[in-house]
Amino acid sequence: MGNGRTSSYAQRALELNEDSADAHKWLAISTGSRGEFLKINEKIQNGYLFKEHIDRAVQINPADASLYHLLGRFCFEVSQLSWVERRVASTLFSEPPSSTVEEALQHFLSAENKGKPFIENRLFISKCYISLSDYPKAAHWLTLASQLSAMTSNDEKAQVEVLELLPKYRNRSDGVGHREQDGAINSPLLIGAGKYRIGIGDLNKER
Repeated sequence: MGNGRTSSYAQRALELNEDSADAHKWLAISTGSRGEFLKINEKIQNGYLFKEHIDRAVQINPADASLYHLLGRFCFEVSQLSWVERRVASTLFSEPPSSTVEEALQHFLSAENKGKPFIENRLFISKCYISLSDYPKAAHWLTLASQLSAMTSNDEKAQVEVLELLPKYRNRSDGVGHREQDGAINSPLLIGAGKYRIGIGDLNKER
């Protein structure tokens, strides 16, 4: 299903029932998936809309683990904003988006605890620990991620990245002199964008 059609269906579902957590979730995802092709100011505007719908979905259905993963992805992306991107955001918006890796990590851990574990969430838990220079914990979560079977196309992509990162961090305890290289694994600013890699349909599959 195309992103435009998904957005139309989700919008229609919200018109019929504003308290539909699934409609809010899918409208957020479809909004985010367009971000890769937008200018930075439009990406940030999409980010606000993305988070607004995810926050509302959490209020309606706090038991949905995928919502916490999405919140984690949003916070992680925002925490990785470059200086230039932050300057642009502060120029365009009175309250530019802000978050931390620690906040993202808490959301990812909530997703882990509230639902069935999946590879991509454990991958991002490990990325948070890498950003925090806690390499033993990063390796631990990469190992846990590698033990899961790929159930979706997104899982398969995440699995490849897990297997690439695991040898690097399995025996690493000192991160001095490696921060620039570590930064290469972080996603660029695509707030609410396709880089969330939540494929349309993947979150509907029983994990």
